[in-house]
Amino acid sequence: MKNFLKRGAAALSLVVAASQAVADAPPQGAPQLPQSLRGMIALAQSGLLPEYFSNDQFGTVQSRIADMRVTVASAHSPGAPQTGYKDGGRALVFPLSYMKILKDGKSALRFSLASTMTDGDPGQVEIDADIQRVDVQYLRFLSTGTMLSFGAFGELSKAEVIGAGDLERKGFGLRADLLHQISDHWGLAARAEFSFGQSKGALNTPFGLLTRSQGDDRLYLQALMVGQYRKADLAAVPQGWVLHPQIGLQFQRSFIEETTDSFGNVVSGAVGKTESYGTMIAKLRLQKEAGIGQWAPGMHIGLEHELVNDLDEYVDEPTYGLFGLTLSRQMSRNARLDVIYTLHHGLKGNRSHDTLVASLSFAF
Repeated sequence: MKNFLKRGAAALSLVVAASQAVADAPPQGAPQLPQSLRGMIALAQSGLLPEYFSNDQFGTVQSRIADMRVTVASAHSPGAPQTGYKDGGRALVFPLSYMKILKDGKSALRFSLASTMTDGDPGQVEIDADIQRVDVQYLRFLSTGTMLSFGAFGELSKAEVIGAGDLERKGFGLRADLLHQISDHWGLAARAEFSFGQSKGALNTPFGLLTRSQGDDRLYLQALMVGQYRKADLAAVPQGWVLHPQIGLQFQRSFIEETTDSFGNVVSGAVGKTESYGTMIAKLRLQKEAGIGQWAPGMHIGLEHELVNDLDEYVDEPTYGLFGLTLSRQMSRNARLDVIYTLHHGLKGNRSHDTLVASLSFAF
C-alpha cells in the first residue's frame, strides 16, 4: 500500500506540473474554429464528449471481472473456504490524450496513453495490478452534433495475487464510438470494442507451481443516453450549472480458450469457455460551467444493477451505489485538466471500488 501511494503521488505531481506549464503558456490566437473543434465544444456542453473520454465504467467492469475470476478459481481449489469472500480496492488512473485536428477541418486523430495502478483490499483474495493501454483513433465530425470514431488499441496488465502467484494479459483490438445529439436535451454516447488477448498465470499450489497460457478475448459494449438541463430548462438547477441525467447499459462477453495446464488438466475459464457480465446504469451528474482558466467543480450520484453475471457464485453483490466528485479546468483553448474521484459501493457491502483519475487532454 505504501509503494502504491508513493507511485501515485509521484505521477500526480507530474500531472500538476504539466498542467501549470500549459496554463502559463502564452495565449493562442483566435482563428475561425473548424467544424471539428466546434463539434468538440458542442458535444462537451451536451455531456457526451466526457463520456467518450471516460473509462470509469469500462475500467470498473474489468477490475470486477478480474477479482471474480480469481475468487471463483480460488474457491474451486481443494480445501478452500466456500464462504466469506469479499473483494474491492482502489485505483489510480493517469490518462494523457493528444488530439490533432486534420486539415479538412472535420476530422481529427487522437492518441492516448493510460496508466492504471490498483491496490486490492486485504481478504481471502487480494490482487494488485499495473495496467497500460495505448489508443489511436480517427474521429470524424459529421456535424457539430455527431461524431464517429474508429481506432485500434494495445493493452498490458500484470497482476499479483498476494500470497498465491502472478497473472498477465496482453491484448490488442479495435474500438468504435458514436456521439450523437438526438434532441435539444438528449444525446447518445455508444462504444464497442473487441480485444484479442493472451493471458498466462503462475500460481502456487500445495502440489507445486501451476502455469497455463490461453487465449482470452472480449467483446465490450456500452450505450448511454445523456441529458442536459440548465436553469432555463429546470428551476432546480443552480444558475451557471448543468444537470446531466444518464441512463444506459453495459455488456461484456469474454471468450476463454481451452488449454492444458502444467499439471496436464484441460481447462478454460473459471466457469467455462465464455463469461457474460452486464449492468444497467442510472446517474445524475451536476457540473459547473466555467470559462477558460476557471475551475469547474462537479459531482454525480447514481445506481448500477447487474443484469447478468456468470461469475457471481461466491460474492453476492448485484447492486451498487455510485458517488463521484470532479474538478476540471480548461487551461486554454487547447488544453484541459480533469481530476475525478468515483466510488462504486455494493449495497450489501461485499464489493467496493474507488478510483482517482487525473487526466490531461490536448487538442491542436
